[in-house]
Amino acid sequence: MPSKKQRSRIPDDIQAQVLFLNDHRCCMCHKIPPDGVRVQIHQINENPSDHRLENLAVLCRDCHDKLKDKLWMGRRFPREEVKKYKQLWEEAVSEKRTHLTFPPAIVKEKIVEKVDEKGKIERHIERETYYTDGLAPQGLSVSRLLYLLSRKKSSRV
Repeated sequence: MPSKKQRSRIPDDIQAQVLFLNDHRCCMCHKIPPDGVRVQIHQINENPSDHRLENLAVLCRDCHDKLKDKLWMGRRFPREEVKKYKQLWEEAVSEKRTHLTFPPAIVKEKIVEKVDEKGKIERHIERETYYTDGLAPQGLSVSRLLYLLSRKKSSRV
């Protein structure tokens, strides 16, 4: 009888890298778990000691259960399909970050003074940001990113 493969801990720097590349979100359903820690790192080839970035996918517990549950009624996700979800999601996150890094904007800052009930003057800086292209960073949705990526790929053909 074959022995069970020995699971080794994924090094912290590799965990951090794969979570960052996936924006700490599930690469299949793109949901943000409510508390931010309910994602798991899945080894696509099911080798628990293979910690290469291309073999690691971030999944929420629900999607991970669908891959692992031997009793799940229905067709399992093939490895190649998980790889495609991972690749598309990481490209979308990268595209989003490219847009967020240098949005064309004008930032106006001013010092505001307020007097509290004790007569003490409080000063703070107020910033107003105006995006010159009319698109605020949070206005670029993932579905829009996937559309832009598909257009970019079809224009290369």
